[in-house]
Amino acid sequence: MSTQRPSQPSPNPFRFSNGSQNTVSTIERLHRGSMTSSQLQQPPIAASGKAHKLENNNSPAANNDDSDRESGRAKEYGFWAPELAALRKEYLIGIARLTAMVTILVWGVLGIYWGGLWTASSKVHNLTAYIINRDGPTGIIGNTTQNALLGSMHLKWQVIDPTLYPDAASIEQAIATDEKAWLAVEVTQDVSSRLSTARTNGDASWNSQDTVIMYYSEARANTVIPGMVVSPTLKVLESAFANMTVTLAQQYLRSAMTNTTALEAVERAPQTLVTPVIVTAQNLRAWDQTVATAPTFVGLIYVVILALNVTLGNFGMRQAIQGKLKLSSMIAMRIIIPVIVYLFLSFQYAMLNLPFKLHFDGWKLGFGAGFLTFVAATWCGMTVLGLIIECVLAIVGSAFIGFFLILLIIANVVTVVYPIPMMPAFFRYGYAMPFYHLKNIYVHIVYNTSKHILVLYHFGILFAWIAMLLATFPLWIVLERRRGIEAQEKAAEEAANNSEQPNDFSAPPSRQYDREQGDEKVQHTSVGQP
Repeated sequence: MSTQRPSQPSPNPFRFSNGSQNTVSTIERLHRGSMTSSQLQQPPIAASGKAHKLENNNSPAANNDDSDRESGRAKEYGFWAPELAALRKEYLIGIARLTAMVTILVWGVLGIYWGGLWTASSKVHNLTAYIINRDGPTGIIGNTTQNALLGSMHLKWQVIDPTLYPDAASIEQAIATDEKAWLAVEVTQDVSSRLSTARTNGDASWNSQDTVIMYYSEARANTVIPGMVVSPTLKVLESAFANMTVTLAQQYLRSAMTNTTALEAVERAPQTLVTPVIVTAQNLRAWDQTVATAPTFVGLIYVVILALNVTLGNFGMRQAIQGKLKLSSMIAMRIIIPVIVYLFLSFQYAMLNLPFKLHFDGWKLGFGAGFLTFVAATWCGMTVLGLIIECVLAIVGSAFIGFFLILLIIANVVTVVYPIPMMPAFFRYGYAMPFYHLKNIYVHIVYNTSKHILVLYHFGILFAWIAMLLATFPLWIVLERRRGIEAQEKAAEEAANNSEQPNDFSAPPSRQYDREQGDEKVQHTSVGQP
C-alpha cells in the first residue's frame, strides 16, 4: 500500500524569508476589498524577518474595538475627541456660515416686512376721503363738519361738488364699487335750516341720525379702515358736534328765556337741543365673515407652501428619469405635470371653504360662478408661485431654496397687510405681486368690492407672470443642465485619475485601509522582495 504524498502548493512568484504565502494573499484581498471582519482579526505572519502584527491585546479598549467590529457597528467618539478634529472643524465652520447667512436674511429680508408696517399709521393721510356738503354756504352744521375734517389732516380730505353725487346710491358706487375714496362724509340737504325749523316748531319726528352720514367699505381693507380711518373720523366729528351743540343750545335758550312757546317746543322735541346731530356710519361692505381671513391672508402663504411641496417633490422624483430625457421633453415635463397637479389642488383649496360657509356668491353673480372663479384664481396664483420656485431651484439649487422661500413670502405678504398707499414708495412694487391680485380677486368674490371688470385686470397680471416665467423657464433649464454635465465630466475625470494610480505593494508602512466609513482601520506592513 503506497503512501499518498500531500499536494504541493502552487508556485508563488514572490519569495519570502521567515514568512508565509498567506501574507500576499491577505494583502491582495485587502486591495480588492474582499476581507471579512473575521479575516481582518487574524494576525498576519511576519515577513522579511520583521514581526509586524495587528494590535491584539487583552485590554478592555481592544476588546471593545473587537466587539464593535464583530457587530458591524461604527466606532463612536465624544464630540471633542482628537480623532474628530478635522470633521468637527468643518462642521463648526459650516454652522458659522449658516449663522451669517441667516443673519443677512434677518436684516435684509425680514426687514422688508418691518419696513412696510412701521410708518403705516403716519401715512394714513395718503388715503383719499370725500366731504360732500349739501348744507349750503351758511349752514352751521355743514361748515362745522367741513372745518373739523379739513383741520384734522389724518386723511387726504377733498371737498366734492354735491352735484357729482346727488344721492346715497351714487356715493355707494364711488366708495364701494369704483373705490375712488376710502371714506365719504355727507352733510344732508339744508340740515341746518331744517334743524332750526324743527326746534322752533317742536318737531318730535326730528331724526338726528339723518343729519351727517359717513360711508365706508370695511371689506376693502379690514385691517385699516375700522381703526385708522373710521374711528379717528368719528372722534373728530363727535368732538366738533359736541362743541357746536353747546353753542347752539346757549343761543337758543337765551332767546327762549322770555318765549314760552320756544320752551314748549323744546319740551316736545328735546333731541333738537340735546343731540341735534349724530354721525351715522354706513358700512357698505362689512367684513362679516371671519373665516374669510383664512383664504385672503394666511391662506395666501399656504398657497406658496403647496406650490413648494409640489416643486420639491417633483424635483426629487424626476431625478431618475430626467437624465434620460431630451431637453424639450424635460422642459415640458417640468411645466405640464406640476400645472396639472396645481389644478387638482386648487379645487381642493376652494372646496375646503365649503364646509365653513364662505360666501362665494357675495359678488351677486351666483355661487357656482364665484366658486369656479375662486378655483381659477388659485390655479393661476399657484402656477405663478410654483414656476417662480421652479426657476429659482434651477438657478441656485435645492440648498438655498429655503432662503428664497422666505424672501418670496415676505415680499408678497407685506403688500396685503395694509394698503400700499400707506407704505413707503419702495413698496409700490406690490401692485405687481401675485398675493396682491389674488387677495383682490378673493375679496371681490366674497364681498363684492370694486368693479367686476377689475377681476379681469387682476387675472391679466397673473397671466403676465405666467407668460414671463414660461418664456424664461427654458433658459434656466439649459443652464442647469449645462452645469450638471460639467459636474459629471469633472467627476468622471477625477474617477479616471484615481483609477490610473497603480497598486503599489511597496507602499510605505503607514498605508491604511479604511473600512466602514473610516471608523475601523487596519495597518499592514509592506512586503519587500529579496
